[in-house]
Amino acid sequence: MRLTPFVTGDEAKTEWGNVIRKFWLNSRGLTITVDDDSPLSVSINDPELVTHGRHGLCFQASFDEFPYYYHRFNLPVLNYTVCTGAGLAEVYNTTLDLKDKDFWEGHRETDFAMLDQLIKLPVWQVPSLAVGEMYTPGRIEAYLRGLLGAGARAFRGERGLVLLDHHWQERMGDFTFSSTHFPALRQAQDKVREAGLRLALTLNPFVSVDSPNFKEGVMEGLFVMERNSTSPRGTPALTWFKDEPVAALLDITNNKTVSWLKRKLGVVAEGDASEAVFVLDTGNTFHTPHYFSFNRSLSNPDLYKEEFIREVMEVVPGRVVGVSGASSKRPKAPAFVWLSPLASSWSSLQSIVPNILHLGVIGYPFVNPGPIGGQPPPSAPPPSAELYSRWWQLAIFLPQLHFLTPPNTYSGVAGVASMGNRLKTIRQEVVTPLLQELSKEAMRSGRPLVRPLWMFSPEDETSQRVADQFMLGEDLMVAPVLKEGQRKRDVYLPPATQGEQVWCMSDSSVHSGGKWLNDTKVALHEVLYFRLQPPGYVLGDGCRGLVL
Repeated sequence: MRLTPFVTGDEAKTEWGNVIRKFWLNSRGLTITVDDDSPLSVSINDPELVTHGRHGLCFQASFDEFPYYYHRFNLPVLNYTVCTGAGLAEVYNTTLDLKDKDFWEGHRETDFAMLDQLIKLPVWQVPSLAVGEMYTPGRIEAYLRGLLGAGARAFRGERGLVLLDHHWQERMGDFTFSSTHFPALRQAQDKVREAGLRLALTLNPFVSVDSPNFKEGVMEGLFVMERNSTSPRGTPALTWFKDEPVAALLDITNNKTVSWLKRKLGVVAEGDASEAVFVLDTGNTFHTPHYFSFNRSLSNPDLYKEEFIREVMEVVPGRVVGVSGASSKRPKAPAFVWLSPLASSWSSLQSIVPNILHLGVIGYPFVNPGPIGGQPPPSAPPPSAELYSRWWQLAIFLPQLHFLTPPNTYSGVAGVASMGNRLKTIRQEVVTPLLQELSKEAMRSGRPLVRPLWMFSPEDETSQRVADQFMLGEDLMVAPVLKEGQRKRDVYLPPATQGEQVWCMSDSSVHSGGKWLNDTKVALHEVLYFRLQPPGYVLGDGCRGLVL
């Protein structure tokens, strides 16, 4: 049997992805939670077993693999908790009460206000640059000119965030704008503010060997070190990250490193980027140097990101709006957990709904699904208009809108502009108010914003199986089109748990629950969603809560 270390990795390249939690739930009313300190490896429906007609979930605690090898002289222990209940809903709700009922403790009113803004306003990501390039005032200004053209008119007023990746620094780990490219260092922030947007900067815990901070870090002993180094000062354990081929990793378990990082962040957060918010891109376990040695022992290197996120949030409270992954703890609001960047493909689009449903159920309600249309390869053409349209239709119902390819790229494509106007209206009038209300519930109880159908009908077996539809709260259901060339799809309407209720479709037709609507037509520029009507609905009363 092949068991794989249960740690974060890159989507589609490693087993588990960039967001995990040691929590499992099944439809028979059983949950398993494994302790963070257990060196866990997992197998799900191992092919060797499946060929013999056996399926299942297998756990093992061992120090045989890279992430846990550091502790190989200890005795591995598998600490886990099993809970059972009368059914799926009961055991899940009980687990929620135990896990996240006190999550809201310590949050400020400004955190809730920022959360509302992040749901309401989109993220506009400036395209990544080639190796060795960096952002300049001219590049930023050109992007803003393109963004604020006719195709972006749907977002007049407060326009959201403009996100720069690590190339806002000359070298990764500089923690400052380049004085060569930004003679007046506030230029980036000023230009973004003038356009009605707010600057968002990406922060990483990696320091390029070409950064001036690398030498300082070596002299001060700020980095994760090579295990068993014979150097009197120790030898920094080098790794790679993004387009930086050789970099050191700040040892966030070292108090000296924490003090140094807080000074650096304080300078940029209170000076040249005093109005900016931050996205923390910490990498995953496989960006940790292979032969790592932390100043303070961690059960596994996955826990590094939790430490880094916590320390940065203390320096810039309420201004961390995104983190690149999570492995045990839900980050404090208003931070969203961001999915790994997805390739611009139909298979990527099809992965979004099951991913977000899974993450919501295991305890991450605030998820950024990544940019609409995915991330095309460098110098590649933008996504096809069909792929972009279907992706946009899905994204309009998700917690955060994120654009890399701006909508005005398709300004000459028939139907896209009118579709964009309709999606804007649905987002503003239907989705945003609902998500903002659900976010308050998520802060209190941990219940997800985006929910599987079984949360509406927990005893209905069909609702437990459907993975390409989802609910927002208790009464809005979305059935996106996710396949190329598809102009109709089968839709399942889950039954109400009490009495008979009516589902209203986005074309104003009405239907009862507990049945399939097969071959439902969905034109290219149409989006299919349903609203459950209140008890006592009378035919002819009209459809509440829809944009018709």
